[in-house]
Amino acid sequence: MTIWGCSNTTTKQDGIALGKQTPDNYESYVLVVNGKFVIDTNAILNNNNLLSLIDDLENTDLTEKKTVTEIPPFIKSFLDSLTDSFSIADPGEDWQVGCVVMGKQIQKRVYDKKTGDTLIQVAFDNSQTLPSRQLAYFGRGKDIALMTYYTGGIGKLEHILIIKFDNTKIVDFWCGNIMTDVSNKAEILKYLKENKDKDWGLNTNIIYL
Repeated sequence: MTIWGCSNTTTKQDGIALGKQTPDNYESYVLVVNGKFVIDTNAILNNNNLLSLIDDLENTDLTEKKTVTEIPPFIKSFLDSLTDSFSIADPGEDWQVGCVVMGKQIQKRVYDKKTGDTLIQVAFDNSQTLPSRQLAYFGRGKDIALMTYYTGGIGKLEHILIIKFDNTKIVDFWCGNIMTDVSNKAEILKYLKENKDKDWGLNTNIIYL
């Protein structure tokens, strides 16, 4: 989990713009500086690139992926770079939903001699830390991907990520956080368009992944 303050901004001249086949006048908010990805937090928080990315998504057919292993490695590496470790569980799998860090849940059947019943005993293996996120949706097109996932804490939060790429090069990126569930492309785009102009409708004053 990484937080970038909105004052930590970058410009196109600060690093190496990615995506060789991207038009020269394309204003990307993803750079590589000293071998690490850097995102322009101010531009993302102000939704500077959101409308163009929504247009791209509306004009692109997305193929939905059901598991984390189906997320392309270059996208996973990008997210790992931004967060140090983008740990995420498949839909339906255990994940770190609460504030208290817990290990992997282990269930064991125990026979009760007094009642003759078989009981389920639950324990937690703290050597196997649960992922801090759970995948909700991932759709991939020819040059863009749309992703939603949950993080926990005091309340469950859903994150929306839009990742534009050229072959395996990350070209652009936008992210937002919402307090409701959207589970497919149509619902996500409808929510984005309805809330893009609202103060704190899609983000607060930080980027939280």
